[in-house]
Amino acid sequence: MNYSEIFTTFLIDLQSYLRRRISYSGASYQQLIAIIVIPDDGIEMNQLASKIGIKNSTLTRLVDGLKHKKWIKKKTAIG
Repeated sequence: MNYSEIFTTFLIDLQSYLRRRISYSGASYQQLIAIIVIPDDGIEMNQLASKIGIKNSTLTRLVDGLKHKKWIKKKTAIG
């Protein structure tokens, strides 16, 4: 088994573990991952989409859902 196979297997196992163990009533797995990834001082949408690995349009819906639940605040970029 080479390093890429070991790394891929590790990532798949880690994601499976997180999906089974991390839960919060009323939140999807992606919403929880977004909350974990967003730093306290904020992040730009395209950077967040890249970190999570989803498209910008999907992220917009995800962030709007978090905003509706009042779990995050969304600010517009100035300039």
